[in-house]
Amino acid sequence: MNIEKLEVGRSFKNYKELCAEMGWEVKASVGTKNAQFKELARYCHFTKIGHRITITEVYDEPQEKEDGRGKSEGSRRNSTIYGELVQLLILDLLASSPLNYITISRSKLMLKTSIVNGNYTWCGQHPKKLADYTNIEVAIVYDFFNTSRSSLKGVIETALKHLQDKRIIMFDTVTKVPLRDTKFHRLATPKEKDVIMLIEKSVLDELGYETFSQVRFSKDWITYKNKVKFALHDETNIDYHYQAYEIVANKKYSEQEAKNILDYLLKETEKEEIKDELNYKVQNNMGNNAEKRQEYGFVTSGKRHRGNEHYAENIKELIRLMISQSADNIVPHIMSDDELDEDQMEAIDSIFI
Repeated sequence: MNIEKLEVGRSFKNYKELCAEMGWEVKASVGTKNAQFKELARYCHFTKIGHRITITEVYDEPQEKEDGRGKSEGSRRNSTIYGELVQLLILDLLASSPLNYITISRSKLMLKTSIVNGNYTWCGQHPKKLADYTNIEVAIVYDFFNTSRSSLKGVIETALKHLQDKRIIMFDTVTKVPLRDTKFHRLATPKEKDVIMLIEKSVLDELGYETFSQVRFSKDWITYKNKVKFALHDETNIDYHYQAYEIVANKKYSEQEAKNILDYLLKETEKEEIKDELNYKVQNNMGNNAEKRQEYGFVTSGKRHRGNEHYAENIKELIRLMISQSADNIVPHIMSDDELDEDQMEAIDSIFI
């Protein structure tokens, strides 16, 4: 490697130009290319946005090679595979806000950054219907959403924490409520939070669960949600409640460092390239993890479905339907007419335009 070519701020317009400067052979396989980028990462920190590679830091001494053993499936890859892409797309959302401030749910943030497609949230609320539609074992559908929700939450929050650590943003997790029979969403008041907690604790006890996380990944999730919603209707003017991120951008940053990062986002084509690259990486990583779970997961107590010979194949089909940006809108096919009102159908259709 011609490490003398590595300079902070230097950009290479694509992989071939990088190879020419580094003295590398241009490779066709994704695996070999990734190995080259992994070796490059020992000598410098770089961003890869669309096809362009930019050096942001050159290390005094090469870092040791990492084999990744002993690290969790998700944490090993999140910052290196998704990090800069998610951060850039979050910053782009903030840049489009005149107030340098947004409140947004995690599911909507994943949709806006092209981590998932419009099927993901809707179908995730009705896993049994999705299982019937796809003819995939319901335990595998639950497995898909349980593993993906955990890993994708990590992707989003890692990006937010990195930006906050650099004091580019500050963020908090807040509770929002839509008022009944309106489209107005606002922050929950302290009194409303008290009522929500009392109702949720009561329903947890009724269904025999100790924690929210237990019921969140159980067969009783839909029952839990409905019971909480009905109780809220009886006692408040709240339709339902959800968690959202309240994100505030550093105004001075937008003047000083926007040129270093957000210049890449000025052209719509470049933004779409970033989204396409991120979405591809999410799909590829989730598919690889499914293959590993199939290979090793069948011995895990309570997860016998991972020993199914079609497990990884089924997960990849769910990835195609729920994650890929080229997927068709399947929500109307798994939901009955009386479960979707006109506004909901319009919102779903707009996602797939």
